Amino acid sequence: MTALLTEHVVGWASDQGWRPEREVRGRIVRQTINGPRQARLDVVCERPGGLPPVAIEIDRTGKVWSLQKLIAEADAGAVALWVRWRGRTQIAVPAEIGLVDISGAAPAVRLPRSSS
Repeated sequence: MTALLTEHVVGWASDQGWRPEREVRGRIVRQTINGPRQARLDVVCERPGGLPPVAIEIDRTGKVWSLQKLIAEADAGAVALWVRWRGRTQIAVPAEIGLVDISGAAPAVRLPRSSS
């Protein structure tokens, strides 16, 4: 579902005359047990006319790491959008982060059972 939504977001952004890129390196790094992990944003759209870029995260549910990435992008001057397609989050979303919650509109995805 995330891949499908990403394709739709990229198509929508292109229709606006923007230049969308997938899996763009973010501004922050987090420490993991395996060492530092560089943030990656699902889609970043460059816009004409000197407008700030649009940083977009697409998630099944509300992840704190996604929110941290978007806050860092908003702090750097980007328009930050969070697209959530299933479930609700218990974390507060600051006003500088645009939230597109389509949890009620997205169909439930069922994966076939494996025969193994």
